[in-house]
Amino acid sequence: MPAKEIRVKKYLLRHRTFLVNTSTRIKNRIHILLERNHIPLPTVTDLFGRLGRRFLETVVLPAEESLLLTQHLQLLQCVESLLKNLQQVIKDDLFQDERVKLLQTIPGIGDVFAPLIALEIDDIKRFKDYRRFWSYCGLVPSIYASGGRIYHGHLIKCCNKWLKWALIEAVYPGTRSSPYWGRYYEKKKYEKGNATAAIATARKLAMIVYWVLRTKKEYKEPQGTSHYFSPIAQGSLKG
Repeated sequence: MPAKEIRVKKYLLRHRTFLVNTSTRIKNRIHILLERNHIPLPTVTDLFGRLGRRFLETVVLPAEESLLLTQHLQLLQCVESLLKNLQQVIKDDLFQDERVKLLQTIPGIGDVFAPLIALEIDDIKRFKDYRRFWSYCGLVPSIYASGGRIYHGHLIKCCNKWLKWALIEAVYPGTRSSPYWGRYYEKKKYEKGNATAAIATARKLAMIVYWVLRTKKEYKEPQGTSHYFSPIAQGSLKG
């Protein structure tokens, strides 16, 4: 059981995740509202940025839909204000942590996921090897036997759901920012489809997280097509 101070920090980060997810849901509802009213989107980089907000405030809609849009925007502004205040507390308190700085060197794990992963793990030495860490993250399939045969089912449910969520979500920005992770994901996608590729990449990402924290060395992008992770002995990370 982590110390009380660590648990309180984890609750802050989990609350931030809740606010981020709430913000995303509100934005999705606004997109749906515009789509059902056949409103063409402006050519802006971010619909919810300065220019996008100006557009949303001038959209002409039926009275009922206009009320919904106004309330969605007010709710979004409230959530973003809470998120901004909370982010400042978290940034001041957590971003000096050595573990957070190490995790930020891994593709896909930025300011949002690094502190969450660091605190949910607490001390990486709690895990004897990365396979046990995989199980804790819920990134391994369930296993059952029948008639002398062993079957693999869905991912295990008894796990740290926050780590599982963070590692799977980190796959997508990671594959966009890293050629190595992009190639790995596309290879798995070609072999077994999108869902399996995301889990396989998250599992490999979890292994990198484990070794980065155990060795206290920054992540270095592998060269070529090898699956070898440079800071660690080659025999430890193949697969």
